[in-house]
Amino acid sequence: MVGIGSYRDLPPLPGAVTDATMIAELLRGGDDAVGGGVVWEISEGSFLVDGPNSPVDEDHRVTAKQVETAIDTFFDEDRLDPDNKADLLFYFSGHAVPRGRKRVEFQAYDGDAYPFGELMNLVEGLRAPNRTITIILDCCMSGGIGANALVPAQTLLLENVSILTATRSGELAKDDPRRGGLFSQRLRGGLEGAAADLLGNITPMSLYAYASTAMGNVEQTPTFKSHVVEPPVIRKVEPRVPLASLRQLDKIFRKASSRVTLTPSHEGLAQSRIDDPNDTAYLTDPHDDDYGANSRHDEHREPFTGSKKQIENDHLKAYRNANLLKTQDDRDFWFLAMEKDPAKSNVWLTELGRYYWGLAKSGLLPEE
Repeated sequence: MVGIGSYRDLPPLPGAVTDATMIAELLRGGDDAVGGGVVWEISEGSFLVDGPNSPVDEDHRVTAKQVETAIDTFFDEDRLDPDNKADLLFYFSGHAVPRGRKRVEFQAYDGDAYPFGELMNLVEGLRAPNRTITIILDCCMSGGIGANALVPAQTLLLENVSILTATRSGELAKDDPRRGGLFSQRLRGGLEGAAADLLGNITPMSLYAYASTAMGNVEQTPTFKSHVVEPPVIRKVEPRVPLASLRQLDKIFRKASSRVTLTPSHEGLAQSRIDDPNDTAYLTDPHDDDYGANSRHDEHREPFTGSKKQIENDHLKAYRNANLLKTQDDRDFWFLAMEKDPAKSNVWLTELGRYYWGLAKSGLLPEE
């Protein structure tokens, strides 16, 4: 985790320190981290920034030798346990400068630099099994990392390596002195949850997909390079649908193609669907779990409490909000429940809903 904002011979980049500091806080967990979530170990030695946020002192300036030492230590094969999985993530925000036609280097305060190629040599030297490596660069020319020296348009990566960069190889990265690099601002939004899937997982692919799209129309093109078998989870936030609710999918919908008919009881109303007082087809029976649901109805009740039908309705609404469920004519649940024709009161699973239904049916959803 490197953020260099002070330079002897180049314009300062105070936003770079903001980038590294704020992303480090998110990776360490943050206030919205969930139990059992992903928390990265960022030691003092692997957190290299200058100024007031420096773990050394507020007057600290980052030299190229310090960058080299930190990177060498971080990617040291001997510190990895071959019997346990190791996920490694390297982040850099600061100046990068070209040296000749094919060489780009991380620039440090003292005017010296650390080449992109040296970083990739260390990555390629890691032969430990069960490891993944994610590299995130917010600097100019960053898209050139990993390029084949003979064919620059080609990139060669070991298995389970992913690279996210702020620019293409010949582009400049935009920076805001207060808010940080434009690319890192989008990364932070993704890490805060915008890039999470339904289960709350944020991977290099989902993070890049969000950040690159959120960049907007600017003269800067992020790149993504990856050779992944099992993508690492960079961060985990609260799932959009609670796992307890997802596990009810195959119980509420007997088949993936099944439809559920909404009734007034789903809305907590123990009354007939139609105005005919002689039609009691939808009245709750004293022996039903829904009996007296109208007297227990409370619009401010906690999710998944109340009568059996009300609880089912809460699950269905959670599915709808996550695009797992479609309603007849895209109408609101209330109007479907009050519909006189039961054939027009159906809800059913989308293709995404059927996917998660299959996971629930097969017992493949993760543990809490």
